[in-house]
Amino acid sequence: MTRQASRGSVGRRGLAWLLLLATLAAGLWLWRQQPAQGPVAPLAIPPPPTAESEPATPAPPAPHPQAPLTARPLSPASPPLPPLDDSDHRLTEDLTRLFGDPAIEHLLRPAQLLRKAVIILDNLPGRRLPVKYLPLKPPGGSFRVREEGGRVFLDAANYARYRPYIQLLERLDAADFVAFVRRYRPLLQAAYAELGYPDAAFEDRLLTVIDELLRTPEPAAPIELIQPVVYYKYADPALESLSAGQKLLLRMGPDNARLVKGKLRRVRELLLASGRS
Repeated sequence: MTRQASRGSVGRRGLAWLLLLATLAAGLWLWRQQPAQGPVAPLAIPPPPTAESEPATPAPPAPHPQAPLTARPLSPASPPLPPLDDSDHRLTEDLTRLFGDPAIEHLLRPAQLLRKAVIILDNLPGRRLPVKYLPLKPPGGSFRVREEGGRVFLDAANYARYRPYIQLLERLDAADFVAFVRRYRPLLQAAYAELGYPDAAFEDRLLTVIDELLRTPEPAAPIELIQPVVYYKYADPALESLSAGQKLLLRMGPDNARLVKGKLRRVRELLLASGRS
């Protein structure tokens, strides 16, 4: 029983890779059912940092054992980077030219896209995501579960909701993403420093997040769920204790997750190779 619940565009491709990595997490919005009983306290999300306010200092990230990427200047043919505060127009234009409308543009949630992507990526190893900062819209359709013998399972029909994002990811090359990190490093580093890491390298955090996602287990289907109060949870405590990013990979289905992991492994290889050069 089922119920609803071109190499010349390297920088543009790389941006899309980062957005997709950080914002496939939009599916977390739909990991819920109608409230069972009583109100639930909303997730407390700090306001974005401004020049007038000091951002809250999070726990410092663990440095990655390998060397970070070596900074490389933009090529003479590349236009200069805009300021971080004014980067949305350039990024949206690049994405629209690369994928066409509505392939990317209709998925975007505009306003500080690059900052949002860095915030979400930084939080993927945590237990909860600040969904307020998702730069892409969540997957369409309704979250579905399957009931059998008085038990509730994750319905495989949910996996198709991630296909528009996965199809875009399939078209992107890992080398393009690494080239984007090199090209946009000043803006990525500035956005990362705003989170309270002025002396940490964005590339180190990116590698840490990739390593965390690659450790996601691949449980045998079907995955059983429980609904103790409002939100569905995994019945297996080991799965419920996973990070937000790891739960996302489980939620998108084994085939989609394997494709994402394959891309991440290749990106990791290229990042580490570039860091040693």
